[in-house]
Amino acid sequence: STNERMQLETRLIEFQRDVADKIQSSWIVSSEFCPVYMFGRYNKLARDVPQSMWIIDSANNGVAHDATSLDVDNMPLQQRKGRNSVEEIVAHAVQKVLQCTECRLHACGREDIDVRCLGNGRPFALEILNAQMPITAE
Repeated sequence: STNERMQLETRLIEFQRDVADKIQSSWIVSSEFCPVYMFGRYNKLARDVPQSMWIIDSANNGVAHDATSLDVDNMPLQQRKGRNSVEEIVAHAVQKVLQCTECRLHACGREDIDVRCLGNGRPFALEILNAQMPITAE
């Protein structure tokens, strides 16, 4: 928690002051919050939205490419399949509210890009890393 982190930093600063006259030292203090998991369900109503970001590297997959898909050094570019993914859409909203560094979607099962997910939705867990805002039940 933030309070524990502040206490640790205070203890380290006090320790450094105590030993400053006896030894030469330098300190780097960093801290990270434990991941938080949010559980939910999503419905995917569009057929062009992948579950996670889908990038095709034409150089590695042998996909034919035309002159418009080459960069200035005549190297193949990566091509994105579909619109924003379910993971990106959910992560963007959560990152905006909780000011976290990263979110990872762990879906229960997988689905093809051209499949909709209706009914009660697909269960998922969202791993939230380094949330700066407190997480409440709301």
